[in-house]
Amino acid sequence: MLHLSLRINTMALFLELLFLAVVLLPFFPANGQDPSFTALLTTQTQVQKEIVNKHNELRKSVSPPASNMLKMEWNKEAAANAQKWANKCTLEHSPAKDRETNTKCGENLFMSSHPASWSDAIQNWYEERHDFVYGVGPKSSDAVIGHYTQVVWYSSYHVGCGIAYCPNQESLKYYYVCQYCPAGNLVNKMHTPYLKGKSCASCKYHCDKGLCTNSCEYEDNYSNCKDLKTTLTVTIILSVIIARLPANVKTKFIKCPIQTRRAKCRRTTSFLCIITDVVSMLATNLIPKNEYFSLGSTFYFTEISFIQSI
Repeated sequence: MLHLSLRINTMALFLELLFLAVVLLPFFPANGQDPSFTALLTTQTQVQKEIVNKHNELRKSVSPPASNMLKMEWNKEAAANAQKWANKCTLEHSPAKDRETNTKCGENLFMSSHPASWSDAIQNWYEERHDFVYGVGPKSSDAVIGHYTQVVWYSSYHVGCGIAYCPNQESLKYYYVCQYCPAGNLVNKMHTPYLKGKSCASCKYHCDKGLCTNSCEYEDNYSNCKDLKTTLTVTIILSVIIARLPANVKTKFIKCPIQTRRAKCRRTTSFLCIITDVVSMLATNLIPKNEYFSLGSTFYFTEISFIQSI
């Protein structure tokens, strides 16, 4: 009887352990990742929205308030660069050449021993505000403020992020990377990451819940397009281009409509980049008939453009 009872108890224990194994198996995947890690992957639309919304929430709540803070948007190219770097698990910043879209981008890193939410990671960067004084900079020589200033840099309106699980790291196995375009944290402006003033005071007719939406204008300012158009180098380049145009291609002064400005702004932020694009199209005979190709600012006044005659 004792032997039979022991067998029954042993069988019951085995079944109980088997049940626990089945229940707990999803929580201990073969690769060692916490299952909640997959919920943080930035290929998911809801994750992208969380990241963008968190940034915008913080950007519009800066103190003192900002008059020119641009509303942030998701950037797929920046996200791809961020993910590619995160996958390397180096836990250090990427080279500048590895964080470029149509402009140079900045970068924030966050490491964690557990899969923290993106909102928590971004908030962690923002908390450096306690060591920052607007108009002055860091409160002490050893204060770290660069993550905060990049999050709230007024003209950095594109963000893309990636996350990786790094099993070979001793404790900080979760590696978060966000890239910001155009890059913020310009050395001579670190103490003023935005213009102080009433929310949207600098963009009276382009405001959405305390954030500016006229990014094209700020792209021009950032790339110094207005001044660049007057430089000798640009004048020479334009002269060469115009001189080498085919006989059936005419130059014409136009005023770009808002839609054209905004579309062009999405593609390039540099006057020289636009020139390069046009030269390339001319060289490969890719100029369609009756289509304008704008040379110059993506926002400012009259520009030199090309139109091919029929």
